[in-house]
Amino acid sequence: MGRDGKELHHAASLNGLLLSIGSQEAEQLLSNEAMLAVEQEAKRMQSALESLSALITILLQQYPSAPDPILAVPQAVGSEGMMSSVMVRCLECIRQHLICHAAMLAEFSQEAEMVSPLACAGTASAYVQYWAGSMRLNAILQNPDQFQCLCAGEILTVTLADSGSGDHPMHRMIIPILHQSTLIGLLFLDYGGTQLPLKLPEIVVIKTLSRMLALAMQRDREQREQMRILSTLQSTNAELMRINALKNNFITTINHEFRTILLEMQKCSELMCDETLSLDTLKEFAVDIHADTRRLVHMINDLANLERIESDQMDICLEWLNINVLITAVVKRLRVMHPHHQIALRLAIALPILLGDREKLTIVISNLLCNMLEFASEGSTITITSQVHENTVHVSMHNPGPGISAGGLKRILESYCYPLDRPISSSQERNLDLSIAQKIVQMHGGQIWADSGIRNGSTLHFSVCFA
Repeated sequence: MGRDGKELHHAASLNGLLLSIGSQEAEQLLSNEAMLAVEQEAKRMQSALESLSALITILLQQYPSAPDPILAVPQAVGSEGMMSSVMVRCLECIRQHLICHAAMLAEFSQEAEMVSPLACAGTASAYVQYWAGSMRLNAILQNPDQFQCLCAGEILTVTLADSGSGDHPMHRMIIPILHQSTLIGLLFLDYGGTQLPLKLPEIVVIKTLSRMLALAMQRDREQREQMRILSTLQSTNAELMRINALKNNFITTINHEFRTILLEMQKCSELMCDETLSLDTLKEFAVDIHADTRRLVHMINDLANLERIESDQMDICLEWLNINVLITAVVKRLRVMHPHHQIALRLAIALPILLGDREKLTIVISNLLCNMLEFASEGSTITITSQVHENTVHVSMHNPGPGISAGGLKRILESYCYPLDRPISSSQERNLDLSIAQKIVQMHGGQIWADSGIRNGSTLHFSVCFA
């Protein structure tokens, strides 16, 4: 082999050696890159598992022990604040460990098809600007098929080109939150301008996170519903206690009235038996006993009527009648019983004939007028007015004397209650009369109310529907 041949052979050997060394280095480089990718993937999976662990820890600490349903009802505002704080912590864990710029959780209402933000974590200003309040879901999605995909539990990856707007990067990834196959919320993840291809392990982790968030949101919904029910129970309990107090006050007053009347009758009868009295004095005692007896019968009848009304056992016997005729008959009778009061009538010339219970509407007019006469000063004039208002006959009775306070007016129409700003005397018409009158008027499709001014007197109103 000549010199030139040896040199060529040496050069070829050298080139082969260099190629072999380069191939080994390339293989090593590829191997290092593969190891680095595996290491990064392992770190991401470890971060995802840490996110799940952190989320579980936070959710386990979410709610305190249940309060007593009657004694202490939690305030809804405080619970919502607690829920928001918990969700922010959850979203912060998700954002950090899934390496996204921002995360936002929203509640979805099936009835209204509205999406309402619950919590947000991250630095994307578009979240604050775009999610200032609730909005319709169809304003977020591009077509109905995407809604069906969400309901089926599919994750939507929406690019900026698909969304048609670069102002709302939170559309980049939308994860459905399902509870018992029902869409109850959405989790938005913003990865900025970087497209992150989802791999199977990541999809599994994200779906696991969505199921855990679904449990948290459903638990929050149930907690809010429980607080609403407990609040209603507390209000109902307070109302029952108030009514019970009114009934106790009523029973106490009735006992007082009965004892007063019976003691007066006993005293009169003892004097009639033990003393030698003139015929005129005996007649006076007999008149007093007769009046007391009528008062007792009146009270017993009122109690029976009220019990029948409240148990829905009172029947109405309807017939065609004219309210003005009933008013005139009641006034004629009461003028004889109250000679020291004047009763003026300002009745409409023509009132429509209506269907009503003659006897019970007479009780209404009599009870209201007796109440006005009882509170009227001697010599004053009670003015009764009737008129047509829309589809009702409106009757009002005005007493120009001292008015009743607003608190007294509110309480005077309640069952088992007496006006607190009036002294109780044995001659007063019981507020029970007004309660019965109110219920009878309601049975005729009308209402009863009162207004008063300290200097303008008091007015009782009632209406009866005729159409």
